[in-house]
Order: sequence, then structure tokens, then C-alpha cells
Amino acid sequence: MIRTLGTFLWRYLESSKKILITEKKNANKAEQLQRSILKTILHLIDLRYRWSLRHFQAHLTKYPTSVADNRKGLVFVIGTLGPGGSERQVVLSLCAFIKRITQPVSLIAFSLRSKENRFFLPNLESAGVCVYGLHEETYG
Repeated sequence: MIRTLGTFLWRYLESSKKILITEKKNANKAEQLQRSILKTILHLIDLRYRWSLRHFQAHLTKYPTSVADNRKGLVFVIGTLGPGGSERQVVLSLCAFIKRITQPVSLIAFSLRSKENRFFLPNLESAGVCVYGLHEETYG
């Protein structure tokens, strides 16, 4: 349901680019109302991402500074490991990197709560990539 709503919302926003870039004084009343609604929706989406980034920053402060000072390896960050194109690309890249470099390879995902959000997790576990979920325990 939420995924369908999100897909609809992004398609609506994509088709509404013209309204967002049109100057307010050049828009009719209906376009001004639509523009106002779109700006509100975009602001709410922005707040969600700001919250996620603040949560991510707070999560990182749990680790000792010695870990941060001794940085080695490769870390990718992604929203989920769901069955999407960007997720597939990250998995393929990480699996290739782990075969070619000797330093640790890890992935941080914002959410792995649902089964769908863990779609590619078995691929990474079998390749030896350490996967961290911000809201969950460590996988792999």
C-alpha cells in the first residue's frame, strides 16, 4: 500500500515539474493551489530524510572515535535492499569489490525490517559483506 502510494506520488511529482518551475505570478489559481500542495508534500519528504540523517549521525556516535580514526575498507549506504535497480547495482558492486580488495567491505541500510527490504541480503551474506541495518542488528 505504502509502496503504491509512493509510486503514485513520485509519478505525480514528475508530471508536475512544469508547475513547480513556473513562476507564481505566471500561474493561474488552480496551478498556484497545486504548486502549494506540491511544495508541502516535498517539504514533508525532506523532513523524513532529515530525520533519517540525524538518526544515522546519532547511530554513528555510538562507536568509539578510535574506529573512526582508523578508517580502512569500503562502506556503501543505501535505503533498503529491496528488489530495485539501485539496490541490485550496489549488491553487484559490493560483491565485485570484496573479491578484489583485501580491506573490509560493508553496507549500511536505513531499513531492513520487512522481508521485501532484505531481498538482496542473502547475496551479500554469501559474498562475505557485513551488512548493518540502522534500526536492526548486524547481518552477515
